[in-house]
Amino acid sequence: MNNVTPIKKQPISVNLDAMPDEICGADVSDQPFQQGQKCDGKEFTKIFMFKRLSALVSPNGMEQVVQLEFLKCLKCGAVKRFKQ
Repeated sequence: MNNVTPIKKQPISVNLDAMPDEICGADVSDQPFQQGQKCDGKEFTKIFMFKRLSALVSPNGMEQVVQLEFLKCLKCGAVKRFKQ
């Protein structure tokens, strides 16, 4: 028998005005938004691409798949590498 309890999904409310101050601890309200490289779009979505590393170049000596994060402009579709 499989005794798995289903997880209840609960709605999450987010105050977007409060988020920047909570995340970086600085007032960013006067700072300009980043824009797309090919257009003036200011809205992006996070996408993921994957690369396969052979055992010869992998840090642990085993073949592995690496996940890379990118930002995609919603207006023009240009893809930009997401760097933290």
